[in-house]
Amino acid sequence: MAYRIEKTEDLIEVHLSGQVDEWEILAILGKLRDMAPRKETSDVWLLGEECVVRWDAFSMIVDGIKRLLPPDLIPSRSAIVVASPFQMAQAEMYRQEAKSLPYETGAFMTREER
Repeated sequence: MAYRIEKTEDLIEVHLSGQVDEWEILAILGKLRDMAPRKETSDVWLLGEECVVRWDAFSMIVDGIKRLLPPDLIPSRSAIVVASPFQMAQAEMYRQEAKSLPYETGAFMTREER
């Protein structure tokens, strides 16, 4: 897995490529928390074409997010921008798991849609 985090004026972008496991996602989420401790900044996850997350990792990722969320959370949004229909199916599965989180997660085929 390779990733890059870029902070812009109004959001944080996470660029992912390659095979990604839940531990790597949680490590990135820890770095995002350090950048925006109360999640006051929205984030956009941009998946490269070859980026794949195991289906069974989603519930662990959501549980990890719940442990990382601060009590003084300022809800913002998360967006997942995918490169293929397969990734969209994965993103939709993740969104179902993430419904229990106190912020909205969206899945999109292009950056413009978000």
